[in-house]
Amino acid sequence: MIYIPAGEFTMGSDIYSFEQPIQQISLDAYLIDKYLVTNRQFKQFVDETGYQTDAEKNGSGEVWTGKRWRNDQGAIWKMPDGSTSIEGKEDYPVSQISHNDAIAYCEWAGKELPTEAQWEMAARGPGGGIYPWGNSDPDDTIANYSDSFIEGTTPVTKYEKGQSYYGAFDMAGNLYQWCKDWYTPGAERKADNPTGLDQGTERVLKGGSYSESMDSLRSAYRISADPAASKAIYGFRCVKKPE
Repeated sequence: MIYIPAGEFTMGSDIYSFEQPIQQISLDAYLIDKYLVTNRQFKQFVDETGYQTDAEKNGSGEVWTGKRWRNDQGAIWKMPDGSTSIEGKEDYPVSQISHNDAIAYCEWAGKELPTEAQWEMAARGPGGGIYPWGNSDPDDTIANYSDSFIEGTTPVTKYEKGQSYYGAFDMAGNLYQWCKDWYTPGAERKADNPTGLDQGTERVLKGGSYSESMDSLRSAYRISADPAASKAIYGFRCVKKPE
């Protein structure tokens, strides 16, 4: 894990209404996973606990057909596209993970999901850069996104050039990452609102993915999904308090 010192950073942007407002946020120190949680780590959790993911319980997860998302029978974390096994991909990020699944893993690991503010601070650093690596546009040596034409996940250690100010990998591209917070749009958004009192019914995801455009790689970019939703582009990383 990476130590993020207490301090201030710039959160949000004025590009889209759902990224507003731009705020100066102060956070206490915390630790965040350097890499996305991998297939190897998630398998250990499942082997030790017998946990079944939401996709396994439902018998399907969502996969991209090239034109739209559809529910695919058998699309689970062991086979995220519904047909290809993760065998030999132990160091790739686990996907087809719901928010509920991520929370269960975190509890087992003695960690938590990051709040949106914690996630964004780890991505942007105190300078509030547009992307984790700064303000320059990405290319296929920096991140796994649609212009990389990989059309799938990549090992969590692959994009050293794209690491964040603090040294976290894949804060842009590879997989969207669940955050603790309930999603609220625009000016109603609070910087640290994991409980979501009187708020919406979906959870925040950050970071873009292998199937998304350059725009989604911006650290302020955010989407949302139902906590039980599983997609081939959903993964996560964890945080914890320093000892």
